[in-house]
Amino acid sequence: MISWSVIDFGSRPSAKKELDNALAAIKWETDYSIKAHPQANVLYGQVGNGDADHACRERPEDMTTPRTSYKIDEQHPGSDLAGGTAVAFAAASIAFSKSDPDYSSQLLDHAKQLFDFANSHQGMYQRTPTLAADFRMNCCGQLHGCTAPQMIKPTQIILVVPKTQVVPEPCFLGMTSTLEPKSPSPSLF
Repeated sequence: MISWSVIDFGSRPSAKKELDNALAAIKWETDYSIKAHPQANVLYGQVGNGDADHACRERPEDMTTPRTSYKIDEQHPGSDLAGGTAVAFAAASIAFSKSDPDYSSQLLDHAKQLFDFANSHQGMYQRTPTLAADFRMNCCGQLHGCTAPQMIKPTQIILVVPKTQVVPEPCFLGMTSTLEPKSPSPSLF
């Protein structure tokens, strides 16, 4: 959301004084996401066992429970997670296109890899059988409806969605785009 704000409003004189802060916030998140995407078809989606973490009443710095990492890959797909991260990378790529073209290019490479991964290894992250199962976002599953329209602008590629794409469950297209649900986002683009 911050990336799209920079794209839409970053050139306005009233926004310029906050542009550096907005770009720093975007870079903080995208740097983390780059580390979570070490290979084309691998994306780490969660660190820590939710049950163990919720049972622990101490500062994170003092925790002694294992910090297990959960990932999606070719055997454990997560189109929703990979697609959403691809969109974040793509939007950030546009936001950094003028101020840091090299970083913008790196972000776009990650976006394309994750979109291809999401498209070729379809499955919902929330249905991947791991200990992360009880602590996942409740997504509607419309990978192409939510992701593809947002990938067109940064990639300058018209993406063709296969006719066989199945929406795994119905989705309410509400009026606001939030953390959950993101389903209204396509209509904004």
